[in-house]
Amino acid sequence: MDDALAGVGFFAELDQAARSALAEAATPQRFDAGSAIVREGEPGDRLLVLTAGTARVIVGGRPRRDLGPGAVLGEIALLDGGARSATVYAVDDVDALALTGVQFRAVLDQDPASRYAALVRGMCARLRGLEQDRWAAHEQRRLRELQDLFLANVGHELRTPLTTAMGFLQLATTRDLPEEKLRDVLGSTLLGLRGLHHIVEDLLSLAADERRQERLAADRYPVRVLVDAAAAEVDIDAGRLDVDVPENLSVVGDGHRLTQVLANLVDNAAKFGPDGGRIAVRAAQQDGVVHIDVADEGPGVPVDDRQLIFQLFSQRDPTSTRARGGLGIGLAVARSTARLHGGDLELIEDAPSTTFRLTLPAAD
Repeated sequence: MDDALAGVGFFAELDQAARSALAEAATPQRFDAGSAIVREGEPGDRLLVLTAGTARVIVGGRPRRDLGPGAVLGEIALLDGGARSATVYAVDDVDALALTGVQFRAVLDQDPASRYAALVRGMCARLRGLEQDRWAAHEQRRLRELQDLFLANVGHELRTPLTTAMGFLQLATTRDLPEEKLRDVLGSTLLGLRGLHHIVEDLLSLAADERRQERLAADRYPVRVLVDAAAAEVDIDAGRLDVDVPENLSVVGDGHRLTQVLANLVDNAAKFGPDGGRIAVRAAQQDGVVHIDVADEGPGVPVDDRQLIFQLFSQRDPTSTRARGGLGIGLAVARSTARLHGGDLELIEDAPSTTFRLTLPAAD
């Protein structure tokens, strides 16, 4: 049984004599599948080392983690004389070595200075492992919540333009509409489908960036051409745009992906700026790079949100019933695209309104 303790981190730094004494004092025990090994709140009168089988930890009625051979139960409650902090039951048949508090302290007291110091080091390593487990469980829960929210938002964002487009197309094909009315119906259908296309493009770009599989083109594009293409893709009222971009200013990159980035920035400015507010697009070249600023007339991004807006699925209103659409991936995809081009996308924090700066390599 000494071998069973030698590989257990809690006992690893104890000397061989101490481990042998503990193994000799330990009592083998078996717990049938489904039975309780320890119960939350009961006295911590023994320490258990699992040697075979799987046990499950339950805290507050909720499963927290599974334990296998080499796991230690009850060392903290045993040492401080407190009650058990969790219930542990056998998932399948479990074998364990049991040590009472009297047996445990008797072995340690034979050489208290060195053995208690080794025990403290072992306990610190165990607590560090428990903290890592807790953090991993927290991250898994957070990812599940983000996944659920993302799927709900995808369904909402795809269903809305599809339902609208289908309704208008049904109206256009089942009724004899005047030419002017038909033009309005088809225009509304096109607007809905354009929004759907924008969402699908974001999803495809996200998937490509995550897999690093997409090959970017490297062509020369006038910045003004990219801005005009982005404005056309968003279908924003031309009167809202205030564009100041030198005609001779060009960048190198993938025109389709860069148009997506600029369309995302203009679309965000239209959504989060005041209704009918102006959207300013400015560009200038400095030290071999081109800065393209897109600003609305809104109050700016709240301080608490500035570290979150570039994270995937992050939204100021994280519900599927929010007033403004979107999946919470646009800015993350835009920044990823900018960096794949050797540039960047950032929020200008000291600007008087919400201003995003896209940096790209200049064509020359």
